[in-house]
Amino acid sequence: MSTSPFTSGPLWQRALVICFVVAGGIGGKACYERTKKAVKREQAAELHDTAAPEIRSAFPQPRVAAAFRGMMAALETDSRFMQELKQPRTGVPKMDVAFDMEGPEGVGAQLAARGAARLPAGALVDLIALKIKLAKGSQMLCEGFWSGHLKSADLGAGLDKLDDADLLRWFALTRQAVEEELRATTPLPRLAETDLEPAGELFDQVPVHEREVLMRALDQGTQANPADGCKVFLLFSQGAMTLPEPRRSKFLRAFSFNSLVGPEK
Repeated sequence: MSTSPFTSGPLWQRALVICFVVAGGIGGKACYERTKKAVKREQAAELHDTAAPEIRSAFPQPRVAAAFRGMMAALETDSRFMQELKQPRTGVPKMDVAFDMEGPEGVGAQLAARGAARLPAGALVDLIALKIKLAKGSQMLCEGFWSGHLKSADLGAGLDKLDDADLLRWFALTRQAVEEELRATTPLPRLAETDLEPAGELFDQVPVHEREVLMRALDQGTQANPADGCKVFLLFSQGAMTLPEPRRSKFLRAFSFNSLVGPEK
């Protein structure tokens, strides 16, 4: 009789949440409920290497599973990552992300959420561009990126629609986010409210009859109607891509992560 990876085995195997929580700390608990076997400790196979053993995880898609394994194979060799999982969490402030997990899963999620906020400008823009692509291909993912109520089945299906380059980039950015947080020596800063000024310009482009709905969604945050939240996500994410640097990356960083730092003091 096999044992569950959530009650036994190395801690890193129970921290799989990192694959879901780039750009805003959004993740899905269903990943863990549906995962039946731990990721094997081995080097990642090529995406189309059919001879490689299939990962029994929340991702049944072979390409997605292989890319996921590549990320985990790299992280499990990082002593900082392993050490972080062993640290007591008492007294460590928790970011206000759109999920609530404890134990190793929560530790992995917090690392990736904080690390995504620290990504360099180019990587941050790449991350948002991928999320836009995923959101435009799936209403469920679009709504989930705003509300945090992502389902692993939807995420896996969405990732499998990406070409090989984008799929590998998604997991590379997830790994980079974790590594950015592991290297960090200072708390996340609250970004200047002036960095959010482009929001007004972007909002002015919305037809007048739609503005009330979007304003309500902004006020309600993750509790907003999911479809309305999707519209807000796409409005500001896509709109930001038209801005010149450094306004673009500053706006995306403030829009995505200021809420994670907590209320302004």
